[in-house]
Amino acid sequence: MASAPRSTHVRTCSPDIAVRILFISQSPDYPENPAGGRINADRLCIRLRDRGVQFALLSLGEIVSAAPYVLDYPAYMRPDTPGSIREVIAQFQPELAMLQCCRCFDVADTCLSINLPTLAYLHDTEFNWLFHQGSGPRSIDLAHPLLAYIANSSYTARRLRDVLGIDASVLPPFIEPERYRTETTRQSVVFVNPVPEKGVARAIRLAESRPDIEFEFVESWKLHSPYVDNLRAMLRLLPNVKLSAPVSDMREVYGRAKVLLAPSRWAEAWGRVVSEAQVNGIPALVSDRGGLPEALGPGGLAVDEDAGDESWSNALARIWDDPSEYQRLADAAFAHAARPDFQPDALLDRFIAIASSHAGTHAP
Repeated sequence: MASAPRSTHVRTCSPDIAVRILFISQSPDYPENPAGGRINADRLCIRLRDRGVQFALLSLGEIVSAAPYVLDYPAYMRPDTPGSIREVIAQFQPELAMLQCCRCFDVADTCLSINLPTLAYLHDTEFNWLFHQGSGPRSIDLAHPLLAYIANSSYTARRLRDVLGIDASVLPPFIEPERYRTETTRQSVVFVNPVPEKGVARAIRLAESRPDIEFEFVESWKLHSPYVDNLRAMLRLLPNVKLSAPVSDMREVYGRAKVLLAPSRWAEAWGRVVSEAQVNGIPALVSDRGGLPEALGPGGLAVDEDAGDESWSNALARIWDDPSEYQRLADAAFAHAARPDFQPDALLDRFIAIASSHAGTHAP
């Protein structure tokens, strides 16, 4: 049986914000799924709530007998079917659908079938996930006038243009400084999400090359026990590496960080942890894959992901061992995080403008 909304208050929209938005995603949502896109969606919803925008979240997935979490804004849980989507649209009467889910284009197809203006906010470049079982486009017209796109980085926007032939507005992730700002002892190299895609093998070799530096590996994605057991066995051979459990407040981790390490082998669409660390003037050492250099800006060093271990060790030494270079990069990281057009209110204004324009242009 479909559940009722998990929150009942819908704030009155301010006079200059006319658009009524239904966010559609797939469960689990944040905090059960701490991926960057899910965190961004949650913070965007909270900002919209505080701004007085009328909206609700539709979370598609298996219905459980007891809701696993409670959100601070109106939310529905429904089975992942076109009928469920149409049911909530009929009930909530949105003027715009905002999609952030794996099968984004299948959901868009349902919204477009009832002439609802639709925005797709894309946070990765694994575009096969946007279609049903990775099958690619079926009947949907990706250039449909009712369908518009937002990309979380210029890199993602370029990939959308090159691979799918569609244009997107660029809206970076919402990084709220007050949620990450902290005093830091600057005692360790912090590596978040120690999995192969994120470059765990590179991080281990870096730690091996610098036994004088404390490394902290922090779990993020839900990891299976055999993998964690194997990782712990490897790290027992490295007394300078600590494996930490996931935390709900990243200030605890950044409070120990001197350098943020992101040697990802994956073509990251952005690199949220880089931006979070930069709030505290923590420089990063990243691979040059995807949107990581864009997130980094001048606040750290980017190294060719395929470069040898010596190149990575030299880059880490440049940041860690040279006080004047470290201070230069730390100051640049802090300034990069503080740039005016990257602040949450500025990004929220841009989102509202994009959403209002699209919904207003195609209003029935």
